[in-house]
Amino acid sequence: MFDYNLIWQVFVIGFIILIGAIALNIIANFLNISTWYTFIINIGQLGLLESIKKEGFNLIWLFIIYPFMLGLIGYYSSKLF
Repeated sequence: MFDYNLIWQVFVIGFIILIGAIALNIIANFLNISTWYTFIINIGQLGLLESIKKEGFNLIWLFIIYPFMLGLIGYYSSKLF
């Protein structure tokens, strides 16, 4: 009825992505790059347009580099199975 092997694989891949996201957030904080948390806080304080104007390179990190890296982590972790 249940494919426990598939459930296990999804859990492990999700866990690896979570660990990767934590590591990427630590790297971003070390390099003084905004994370999603700080970006959302800025939107609440400054509004969306002002936050976008203020962020600059951080937007490249948030919308291109960060998702790409998480995708790579998910892709390569799925190759474990």
